[in-house]
Amino acid sequence: MKYKVFIFLLIAFIITSCSRNKSSYIYSKVNNPIYNSDNSAIKNDYLIGIGDVIEIQVYGEKDLSGKYTVNNDGSISIPLAGIIIVNGLTISEVTNIITNEYKNGYLVTPIITVMIKEINSKKIYIFGEINRPGTVQYEENMTILQAILIAGGFTKSADKGKIYITRNVNGVEKRISLSVDNLTKLDDVKFKMLPGDVIYIPETIF
Repeated sequence: MKYKVFIFLLIAFIITSCSRNKSSYIYSKVNNPIYNSDNSAIKNDYLIGIGDVIEIQVYGEKDLSGKYTVNNDGSISIPLAGIIIVNGLTISEVTNIITNEYKNGYLVTPIITVMIKEINSKKIYIFGEINRPGTVQYEENMTILQAILIAGGFTKSADKGKIYITRNVNGVEKRISLSVDNLTKLDDVKFKMLPGDVIYIPETIF
């Protein structure tokens, strides 16, 4: 009897875990402006950033195809064409630039495909009294509360009344203090995050 109860509880745990993982995956992509409405691919108007990984495929030219990480200066270096600045450009803009480069004495009619393989440029950093410290993928109009929930929520010892955000404003670091302990403070709860923000949640002294 005890064995059957154990098996039942184990199955229930597995189903619950799968459901949570699936929900987390859906939340990260649905209504995320980075992706198309069917979540099949990244939107063509996505702006490539530093740290992103892009794949370039040149039809019929395996040696010219490959994956590239955008350097800190916003560039990638590809065969024959050399250094190309891609930071702040869309997929179609990068495709046009590479196509024109290869037309310039290398290939007669180059067929170029550019894809985003990893998005690393638009992240929020969160640490302190949070269950899953680290990075959170930025989403347009993301609030402080949403970022905290994605990172697993507060620990039991978190000071919800003192949350600090470090933000780079025109090259100058600004520190912002917020409180989400009182949900009636809507301006704090709905505070909008920006890529590169650093969230620190201290430990309560009580």
